[in-house]
Amino acid sequence: MNRPVQLLGLTPGSLAFDPQPVGSSAAARTLTVASTGSAPLRVRGIALSGGNAGAFVVVADRCSGVTLAPGASCPVSVSFAPDAAGSRSATLTIDGEGAGPATSSLTGMAIDAPITATGLPVDCGQSTATRCAVGAMYQQLLGRPVDDAALQGYATQLDAGQTTRQNVAVAIQTSDEWRTHMVTLLFKAVLGRAPDPGSLGYYVPLLRSGTVEQVTAAIAASQEYLARAGGSNDGFVSALYQDLLHHPADPAGKAGWLDQLNRGATREAVAGSVRRSAEAQGVVVQAATRQLLGRAATGPEQTNLSNAMVNGLSYQAMLGSLMQTDEYLAQVVPLALTDVALASFVDGDPRATASQFTATVDWGDGSPPSAAVVRKGKSGFTVTGSHTYAAHRSWTAAIQIDHSGGAQAQTTTTVVV
Repeated sequence: MNRPVQLLGLTPGSLAFDPQPVGSSAAARTLTVASTGSAPLRVRGIALSGGNAGAFVVVADRCSGVTLAPGASCPVSVSFAPDAAGSRSATLTIDGEGAGPATSSLTGMAIDAPITATGLPVDCGQSTATRCAVGAMYQQLLGRPVDDAALQGYATQLDAGQTTRQNVAVAIQTSDEWRTHMVTLLFKAVLGRAPDPGSLGYYVPLLRSGTVEQVTAAIAASQEYLARAGGSNDGFVSALYQDLLHHPADPAGKAGWLDQLNRGATREAVAGSVRRSAEAQGVVVQAATRQLLGRAATGPEQTNLSNAMVNGLSYQAMLGSLMQTDEYLAQVVPLALTDVALASFVDGDPRATASQFTATVDWGDGSPPSAAVVRKGKSGFTVTGSHTYAAHRSWTAAIQIDHSGGAQAQTTTTVVV
């Protein structure tokens, strides 16, 4: 009588996976473990071995610990999940009690994960430098984004040479919206609070027929301002110096203004004289230059503009003159770009690092392509670069992204300067 024999089988004896991007997993493939002898056989376990064992994964094991009757079988599912590009191989081994192991050769080609890139527009939210400038003027003069009708109207006139940025600035400042915004700024600067509706109802018409200097003086002449200054002429003059000239009152100057007040001059007249002085106008010029040009005014610039304002140049025209300059356009639509985001991309391998990529940018202006910087973020990578253009216009930049494993991606973006 023949003794029962335990035999273990595994089919197929080799399994080849289709090319698979690094960092992704192939659809599971099934191998069959069978008891091919004449006696029951218990499957003890499954193991992956070989130099690239980490590239393969047992995703389902219905055999380990199972006793198979003669002729019975069970499935094992394996996937290919490469962590690096190139040819990958491993051995799947099934171990059974009382029987020799059964093996199957696993192979697969890992290809570099695909890169999906998207260009990121570099602009102020508008399609031309002119429209960017109009948008900036509205934000700076009215404290709000420009509306579509004004943007289209002013940009069209500017591009056609029918007006200038200075004229646009002055036009914006002829509106009651600007006057309301200006009175609000003056109240906050002089009284430390926003104006109430009654105050707007009084000071907005006053600004419509008068000047910024006159309205400033009127607000400073109020009982509220006097109370904030301590209720005395001495405190009033000290407060004027701090608020309008930004320094303490000198003894001689303070004595002169107090003498005028004691002789019957009104607080509004004194405040108006201080506000219209070359020194106060210089403070205003410095503030405007910092806001619009991003720097302090030079000595000659401050002197020329403050003297012009003493001699009748309005506050509105002074702002317009700064907005007319090429420097203002370069400030709101810079020709020099520093570390701006040009593209974003996602790599098929979630484990990819920024050091595995290089990027170059063709800026579209005829200059040689330059290296860019790749940074990893929460949801992918960003390409940033720096460049200086020679002229304001809309440019098309081309970004090339290369992975050390060979994958590439290209994208373009619009740069408005």
